[in-house]
Amino acid sequence: MSRANPISKMMRQFAPKIVLNSRSEYSVKHDQLLNDLIDAKVMLFCVIGTDCETWHDVMDDLIVGDGVTRRDFVMTTTWHTDETLEEVIEFARTFHIDGSVNHNVQVIEI
Repeated sequence: MSRANPISKMMRQFAPKIVLNSRSEYSVKHDQLLNDLIDAKVMLFCVIGTDCETWHDVMDDLIVGDGVTRRDFVMTTTWHTDETLEEVIEFARTFHIDGSVNHNVQVIEI
């Protein structure tokens, strides 16, 4: 008789700055990704593309949560409707975090 081993949730690795290039409208099926970004304590979340303002607003709502449990760090969120992906990547690349510039930017296409 074999026993099933519980599968542990692996923490996904993310850069401190994320640019989400949305090619689809926001859906609750994407909440796991957004929560993973919060759990990884991403410092900057920029979104561009389809439904980017909604993506931004949902991320802000998820960050606030119950107002207690997720306030151990600050994430800046932005949405960009009239900029190119290259412009948003450059914005993120030069965005200052904690008095220094970290140029590590990860683009997620969804």
